[in-house]
Amino acid sequence: MNKFTIVHLSDPQLAAAAEPQYNQQLPPATKLQRIFDDIVAHDLQPDLIVIGGDLLTGGTSRDYAQLRTYLTAQSERLQAPIQVILGDQDDREAFNQGYLGEPHQPYYAYKQVYQNMDFYFLDSKWEPNKEAGWLDREQLDWLNKNLHLAPRRRAFLFLHHPLDAPALQGMRYALLQNNRELLAILHGHNIGGIFAGHL
Repeated sequence: MNKFTIVHLSDPQLAAAAEPQYNQQLPPATKLQRIFDDIVAHDLQPDLIVIGGDLLTGGTSRDYAQLRTYLTAQSERLQAPIQVILGDQDDREAFNQGYLGEPHQPYYAYKQVYQNMDFYFLDSKWEPNKEAGWLDREQLDWLNKNLHLAPRRRAFLFLHHPLDAPALQGMRYALLQNNRELLAILHGHNIGGIFAGHL
């Protein structure tokens, strides 16, 4: 089996240009740069880097456009694709406009194939509830269809909100609220892992 290295980061919560730095000793953008520098220093040579949501706090479309430019430069430097997903603190409209250049998407989900493995990047941001996660029916149907196209291929999922964990009983309000629907779709498929952030 070939080695496949994933660097999974979540919740950088980069301060937008107009936002204060929340009295942090180190600006969030500097922290993110240090992580990328560590990847180089430790010669990790990742095959994939994923930033799992809560990209910007109070970000505008211009901030998301600047983030894309920055991540493109880092991707070239690290010679690895950098994928992002949305978190509860992200502004979907600003992200769609600035990062994607496509203003009217209801959610941002996509699939990539690497070394005969499928990677799904799901959008669990739930507009009516700022902290809890939700995967809408259209996105679940899209995932179900794609999983059935290659039922034996190993699949990995990335989303911002965790599905569940015994230690999170007191924080159920912050989990993916329709996790049973997702698990029903995943049942019987070759799922290699589910990566989440948020908490």
